[in-house]
Amino acid sequence: MTPRTSVPKTTTGNGKSAVKIHAPKKLDIASGQNTTPGFKGIDIAGDADIIHDLNEIPWPIKTNSVEEVVCSHYAEHIPHHRAGWERDGWWRFFDELYRVMKKDATAQFVHPYAMSVRAFWDRHTFASSTRRPGTT
Repeated sequence: MTPRTSVPKTTTGNGKSAVKIHAPKKLDIASGQNTTPGFKGIDIAGDADIIHDLNEIPWPIKTNSVEEVVCSHYAEHIPHHRAGWERDGWWRFFDELYRVMKKDATAQFVHPYAMSVRAFWDRHTFASSTRRPGTT
């Protein structure tokens, strides 16, 4: 596991931070339009409290600030590879999650049943396929 590191601070010409760094105690990852009550949501768009692409590391969240995380139906959409990434996106995501969570924090993930043949298929990948994988 990589050590926890701080979010790099960027500054404007007047010395003020260009990126707002948040410190939610409860974080709803990929909250979409339905942030869990009592949590701050982070998502790429919509009504989230923190608008940020979760594939862009670091997240604008203070190191060791989050006590509780919920994440519903996002894990199966984490891309494994993108141009410029040296590591699998799965590990990048969980390293960043580890960075923002306090010691003894909890994280609850809801995802499709892993034994389902469609558990980790992105619908866009499936839709662009001419035949279903695993069939002849």
